[in-house]
Amino acid sequence: MTQSSETAAHPVTGISIAARLSLAAHALNNEGSRNNALIPRQIDVLHDGQIVQTNAVSGDSIKHTFVDHLRSLALHAGANGDGAALPLCSACRRGSPNRLNEDPTFQDMAKDSKASNEDVLDALIRRCVIDDVAGLLVTLGNRNAPRRSTAQFGWMVGRPEAVRTGRYIHLKLVPGAPAAESQQGSNLGQNLFTRPASSGQYAFVATVDLARIGVNDVSWQPAVPDETRRRRARAAIEALFRTVSNLEGAQRNTQLPHLEGAEGAVCVSRSTLPPILHSPLAEDFAEQMELVAAAFDRGGTDLAVHRFSSVAELGTILTDLTGGLLVAAG
Repeated sequence: MTQSSETAAHPVTGISIAARLSLAAHALNNEGSRNNALIPRQIDVLHDGQIVQTNAVSGDSIKHTFVDHLRSLALHAGANGDGAALPLCSACRRGSPNRLNEDPTFQDMAKDSKASNEDVLDALIRRCVIDDVAGLLVTLGNRNAPRRSTAQFGWMVGRPEAVRTGRYIHLKLVPGAPAAESQQGSNLGQNLFTRPASSGQYAFVATVDLARIGVNDVSWQPAVPDETRRRRARAAIEALFRTVSNLEGAQRNTQLPHLEGAEGAVCVSRSTLPPILHSPLAEDFAEQMELVAAAFDRGGTDLAVHRFSSVAELGTILTDLTGGLLVAAG
């Protein structure tokens, strides 16, 4: 069976990525500040039977990066006269966190008591690729119409034995200025401040439910044509790769992360079975993904696990996948 005929017979329904990313000298996620010191985000995790504290980047921050890349892809398509499948609402176009809820026309529809939740979600999916792929809760008009995100991200957790966070003093030097800032808080004086920088190996997990892209959560029927769904699925996969290869977050203006490498596994599902994930905090995570996939696979076509040992290899796997992508009907 050729690759194209095999893809047609067994359309891709979802993908997951479990990876160890090697990052150096970054400060992508912070708790906040205390006086003149930035506080790095730390979380507690179970490791070797004990609860330990480690540096981490929140899933919220990673998903924000994913949405930014998806917006960039949609804007690029629109600028080239090819944006019909990747439309953006006015709020998402300018990066508003309120998304389609901020659109006056959509507000009028959502507040209309004659419109069902199914109608509202159909309109949402048709109007904006970000709201379709990344999800939105619509509560206008006292309704509860959730568009569940098709993309899910976990915390990017530093492996406790392979990550370190240092704190470094910086000086804002203003010749002739007093040593301390003025009482008005005008940020005109000379001052010292402390910033964190973290380096090490991080466990990254993400999954995208491709089969739900363009499908109404109430009726379970596609709200857009199949070709539009395919285009959106390809964009979601490309945005996911960009999220791994070009991480965004705090302090990138002076602490741009050094991405030194990536290794892990991609699981591709071609059935109703969800793609397999196993935490990269475990030493044998890729092997475990393969074992679980083999245990649940039926006929060798439902689940496949592909290992990669570099960012380039991950890109090749995902590019090959998008080349012949067909998404399953809802």
